[in-house]
Amino acid sequence: MTKHCCEEMSDLLNEGRIAVVYIASYRKYAMHVNKHKFEKIDYCPWCGTRLPESLQNKYFEELKKLGIYDPVKEAEKIPTEFKDDAWWKSGKYANIL
Repeated sequence: MTKHCCEEMSDLLNEGRIAVVYIASYRKYAMHVNKHKFEKIDYCPWCGTRLPESLQNKYFEELKKLGIYDPVKEAEKIPTEFKDDAWWKSGKYANIL
């Protein structure tokens, strides 16, 4: 289970009843705007803590190094560790805030 900046953020994300989402593979916090759109947020709406830097661009860079250029069309080629936060927690991005 991912530890977030405050208890309220953790509880609400775990309950899934708010418009804020956490995308573990990218380490990205976002506000769900509509059915297909998410807007990145930089600060916790409850405690005001600066949230960690999103690794979304790094995620796609790492996939390209593996020869995966379209993760939607090549989903079956994506290694298991890239389907959650394992790729960045165990690698060179673990200490990037």
